[in-house]
Amino acid sequence: MTDRYGYNDGWIYTALWTPYYTALKETKYVANEISDANHAKYSNIAQMMRIITAWRTITVTDAYGDIPYSKAGLGNDQVAFDTQEEVYDGIFKELTEAVAALQNPPSGVEQATVNEDQDLIFAGDVQKWIRFANSIRLRAALRLTNINPTKAQSEAEASLAAGVMQSEDDNAMVRITATGDMAWGHPLYMISQWAGFVMSSDMENILKHESTVFDPRLPMWFGVTNDYRTAHPGTIGINYTDEMFSGSPNGMTDTQIGQHENGVDANSQAWGLHAYPDWNTGNAAVSDGPGNSVLTMPLKAMAYSEVCFLKAEAAVRGWSGAGDAKTDYEDGIRASFAESRKDVNASLHHRQRRDLHHHR
Repeated sequence: MTDRYGYNDGWIYTALWTPYYTALKETKYVANEISDANHAKYSNIAQMMRIITAWRTITVTDAYGDIPYSKAGLGNDQVAFDTQEEVYDGIFKELTEAVAALQNPPSGVEQATVNEDQDLIFAGDVQKWIRFANSIRLRAALRLTNINPTKAQSEAEASLAAGVMQSEDDNAMVRITATGDMAWGHPLYMISQWAGFVMSSDMENILKHESTVFDPRLPMWFGVTNDYRTAHPGTIGINYTDEMFSGSPNGMTDTQIGQHENGVDANSQAWGLHAYPDWNTGNAAVSDGPGNSVLTMPLKAMAYSEVCFLKAEAAVRGWSGAGDAKTDYEDGIRASFAESRKDVNASLHHRQRRDLHHHR
């Protein structure tokens, strides 16, 4: 789907449908192989696989509605579709059972050690997987509020009682390594080098006009425009101002996209302090572009800030265990800022290590 709501069959299948079912086939096969009594030491790994599959299934069914689910990934042809209601029921079942199994692994069996290269999200931390699963369950429950409010409430309250993410340390971030297929960095940062992929004017308006003060996340997420840097050399990296950043409207025609004022030079790309600190600190020349100096940053699966906002919505509805709506909402805002600062600090630390390595 393009920003003009044009259907692109190739994008639909290659970006979501095919990767999901390719992975589902693998995860179901492995999970089935290690779930019997003879492989009890792999029980925790099997539950982690169930959780991450449920997380991705939400995205797929929200995009397509009815999908092959209960019989999919088993090596069968012409698999029947499940209704979206059945898919959501399956998601809740998977998450609930996985959490229960993680909390009560097979008695007398030492679980296999999982390191950061085998578990790219939590490096085998079972308690974080449990909180992640419960947070996914809360997200899924709130998707049902206008469809089945009774089930939405019961699932949300159960997830809150079981324990959702508690701080930014629980964030589900997929680690990208310095080697292999993902060695070039976060996909969002790299796609910014293509014409047309810039900050939207809607995002610009939110960051510049939703508050009476400058939003410090603007330079964290987006880069000062090429045009501004060219016209004002040597002035970047001290005090950021609104005029340094610009967004382009969605829904333009091919002709409009080709106009300078709507292109990559006049508007901000995703080269903020997160991904490309040299750009927003003025240490890189405009002619350089980010090149290979874009930092390797993790992919966010789910963050504590989202959980706070989910709790706030649940609290507004008067659901048990959600806490106070105002407190939850403000905690979510604070968490969003904290997450951005944490990412930037990690980014700068990564750059310092990279520079040290190069000097050696």
